[in-house]
Amino acid sequence: MIAWLILIPTLLLLPTAGAQRVPAEAPQTRTSSANLAILFEHARRHETEAVLRLKPGAEQGGDRVWEIGYYVALYIASPEKYRNEFVEHFPVDNDGIMRILYEQIELPKLTPKWLFSFAALGEIARAGDAPAMQRCLNGMINSEGAVAESYCDSIEKAFGSQPETWVKVLQSGPEDPRGAIATCFSAWKPDTLERLEKSLSSRKAEPDASPQQRARIEQLLGWVGAAEKSRRTQASSESGIEGIVLIGPTRPVVRVGDDTPDEVPIATQLQVVRAPDGGEVARLESGQDGKFRIALPPGEYVVRQAQEPGRRYPIAAEVPVQVRSGKYSSISLHLDSGLR
Repeated sequence: MIAWLILIPTLLLLPTAGAQRVPAEAPQTRTSSANLAILFEHARRHETEAVLRLKPGAEQGGDRVWEIGYYVALYIASPEKYRNEFVEHFPVDNDGIMRILYEQIELPKLTPKWLFSFAALGEIARAGDAPAMQRCLNGMINSEGAVAESYCDSIEKAFGSQPETWVKVLQSGPEDPRGAIATCFSAWKPDTLERLEKSLSSRKAEPDASPQQRARIEQLLGWVGAAEKSRRTQASSESGIEGIVLIGPTRPVVRVGDDTPDEVPIATQLQVVRAPDGGEVARLESGQDGKFRIALPPGEYVVRQAQEPGRRYPIAAEVPVQVRSGKYSSISLHLDSGLR
């Protein structure tokens, strides 16, 4: 009996079955929307030390959402100091770009402004940073929709400010099975595309260019030529979608003498997807007058409001539309405000 009495204090100090002892200052390593929100709140306030204290979670591995988010947040907190780390850890694969950076960080508006991370990478590339240019190129090949358009715009601007560096990156760039580079060239301004063609032709004529380099330049020149042909064809038979976005009801009840219209124009973000497979084609904004216009090749599409995660209203309507060659199809998109 005395022996048992002696053991009781010791038994009380032992952890219960399945319990874990977690240090009070242990960093949070499991990613959730709440954890990311806290991380980026520190970043937007430029609380660099608070962000740095969360670094162990990014270094332990196994949680890619946290790793990607951490380095974006670190750059937001102190862009001049952590620019290289931001570029080095910027994702270039489809999963990292679209599922993590775009869907879990950009769409929930954790960054200071829309598509901040992609635009920031483009600004660094435009300043002449070759690794950033390379990541823009890889990212464009592995993304789509608004993200791919952002990359393409950054690449065009980088060529405009740093043509020699950009051509070197492009010349040694990866294979592009989806033809994203050729599609991007089609969106470039004619004079910029002409400058690129001249620069590539000049490099091809250099005596020290290897057969592999010349073959790559030939491929790039082929894409430039296809882009110029596409632009000429589009100019002669332009097509797309135009219309207006309206929202209503504007009030819960109608009163006698109330001249308030049932629907009013609204500025909002729209998404255009292909009708057959639902793949995103483009994102655009309607103006304050609700009107929008976008050039698209002939085909079947669906236009809808780009819904934000967790938002119930307005309820987004979807409008199927067929685009024919040489014509703009007109539509009206009606949103339900939820007022009853």
